[in-house]
Amino acid sequence: MVEAVENQASDLVAGEYEGGYKVWECSIDLSKYIAENGEIVRGKKVLELGCGQGLAGITAIMCGGVVHFQDYDVDVVENLTIPIVMRNIERADSTCSNNSRFFAGDWGTLREVLDETYDVVLTSETIYSVENMPRLLGCIKSVRIS
Repeated sequence: MVEAVENQASDLVAGEYEGGYKVWECSIDLSKYIAENGEIVRGKKVLELGCGQGLAGITAIMCGGVVHFQDYDVDVVENLTIPIVMRNIERADSTCSNNSRFFAGDWGTLREVLDETYDVVLTSETIYSVENMPRLLGCIKSVRIS
């Protein structure tokens, strides 16, 4: 028998769990778009912000991009993103890039460690809290775009 617990409107907890273990509907839509328009990432360096399981980034890799993945939660990146990305690269043909990098943490600190130039920045259903918008926007603005 299941005991009733307090019903929360969301399982997201700011600063603790930001939703990275879920596959959000928009990431599926973004992945489909990338798959249908592979030229937007082919031969390009891509940064996926708020990647969670990395579905859009994996699709970009399969279309010939080099992808760097970022999520707020280090546990999500270590226990989910990295294994899923590596498993997909191993299963794909030899043309897939294995030059992925992985970052965990807040967007405010991410911009301090990004030393790369990117052609494409991906993010989908990343914001659920208005308070996070300035940090995401600041990170996107600080990313050096080639």
